[in-house]
Amino acid sequence: MTQKKKKKIKTKRCSKCNRVKQEVAFNKDRTVCKRCNKLANAIHRETAHIRRAQTLEKECSTCKTVKKVREFAKDNGTLTGYKSKCKECAKGDITASKRNMLKYIHERSDFRCQICGGRHHPNALTFHHKYPKKKTKGLTVNAWSNIYLEETKREADECYVLCHNCHSLEHIALRHNTSLVNFKRFDQVPSHYIHKEYKGDPFKNE
Repeated sequence: MTQKKKKKIKTKRCSKCNRVKQEVAFNKDRTVCKRCNKLANAIHRETAHIRRAQTLEKECSTCKTVKKVREFAKDNGTLTGYKSKCKECAKGDITASKRNMLKYIHERSDFRCQICGGRHHPNALTFHHKYPKKKTKGLTVNAWSNIYLEETKREADECYVLCHNCHSLEHIALRHNTSLVNFKRFDQVPSHYIHKEYKGDPFKNE
């Protein structure tokens, strides 16, 4: 009788505890095991208040002024627990990602909803996938960074630009096997859902 070959169990060495463990004990493409990673995150959270207490003042990365920490927005993802820019400098600041997204919407629809036709503030607009089952990625502000820009644009080309109200109405219509945008049935949009004309500057953080 032929003996069955035993499957080789793949192992890795954790760079934190230096123990050899099975691959299932690691997250994908990580050198630190799940247990060590969990402990490190717990310690980071518990010592956050100590780090903040040690930095009662900090320098703003933009205006280079030393200010009280209350002048900075909180951010648990940083070492100090606060943003690098002060609130005053961050106010009205538009990141490159947001500017890329605004430029695309401006060129695509001039900030107009493709159902009601109203011109809206960018925060009142959203992307609706023509074919939801073929959706490959979300279109949040972070997705519009220069690294993923071309990929994001291709995804956005398969979407409609809709205001939040019409987006909700479109999903209601789809549940009834119809569509307000695919079949251009604008008459189904109640007039009280249509926004007033937006006349502000979309490139200003209002």
